[in-house]
Amino acid sequence: MRSREVICNEGMTMVGSGDSVDIWNQPWIPWLNFDEFRCLMDRVKPRFPGVNTIADISLQNGKWNTDLIKDMFGDELGERIAKINRLPVAHTDMLVWKEATDGKFSVKKAYEATQESVPDGDIKLWKKVWNSKLHYRHSFIIWRAISGCLPTRDRLGFVRDKSCLLCGEEVETAVHVLWDCNCARALWFCSPFAINGAVGGGDSVKGRVNWLLDRIPNDQTNELLSFMGCLFQGLWKNRNCNLVKGCLPNILQLRESIQRRYLEALDMLRREEVGVRLIPSVKNRGVVDMCVDVFAVSDAAWKNGRAGLAVGLLDRRDSSCKWFTKQVPASSAAEAELLAIQWAVLMAVDNNPSNLSSPSNED
Repeated sequence: MRSREVICNEGMTMVGSGDSVDIWNQPWIPWLNFDEFRCLMDRVKPRFPGVNTIADISLQNGKWNTDLIKDMFGDELGERIAKINRLPVAHTDMLVWKEATDGKFSVKKAYEATQESVPDGDIKLWKKVWNSKLHYRHSFIIWRAISGCLPTRDRLGFVRDKSCLLCGEEVETAVHVLWDCNCARALWFCSPFAINGAVGGGDSVKGRVNWLLDRIPNDQTNELLSFMGCLFQGLWKNRNCNLVKGCLPNILQLRESIQRRYLEALDMLRREEVGVRLIPSVKNRGVVDMCVDVFAVSDAAWKNGRAGLAVGLLDRRDSSCKWFTKQVPASSAAEAELLAIQWAVLMAVDNNPSNLSSPSNED
């Protein structure tokens, strides 16, 4: 419905011969929006039942029939309408986009038209949500939640049981699943931001997101939104898993999964902020580039859901060499390797290098 409104308001017909333009229903007066156009035509139409197209109010030479137009719309408005520029009479009528200098429709122009009626507060919110530093998956799930695109049970008329799939106690709404459910409350409280249940912003996702963003320092906005994206994804995935497979959520496993994804997102944010340049090691030379400050190596072993990680750091600035090990939960050997690489990069970044290199297992 919103798309139709934009098209009706921003599109219009440039008159040529005029025989294909429905004078009463097809916008052709450039300064009127669609509602104003229809209101005007509804007042005039009953008095002129024989007029159907623009050709009916035009002369044979393709110019406006000024006398008839003034009779229809009154002297002042009729005079103004008669000054509307037309295409040559031999030219077919043409649909154009009002705000485009070339008259051609484009996605960009349509988007700009939709933004004219968007409040300034919403524009600021979307700029934060669609920040290029955030992972697009996090931006997308937050956008879906704010825009009401999550198919929660309260929105599905064909579903009789409206109870939450995670707790089974309350009606399943987006706000409930992402904030008010006991599962969501526990995850928010044990998050890096330690948010308890007393979240303001009313009963809408947009209100609560805005409430949180208004109360956090600007330099932590991306971190909060990254965590929010990880949390929303984790909760929604578990909700769907329960719906399809009947799997009840395991809070500890879900917390570890969300925390792991958040650390990965945080790693990407930190690398952008610090501006570390990763230089790949060169396999056929077998040596480290002279411009590299810190050289990091990593390895991992995995068995029965646990991973042993090892990281080694060679700092060429002070010729120091350090080794670190730890155990973490992991769902596969591949995940264990990725966790080891992530840990190595984080440890290396903490040493503030200008350039960093890390070999793969094939090196």
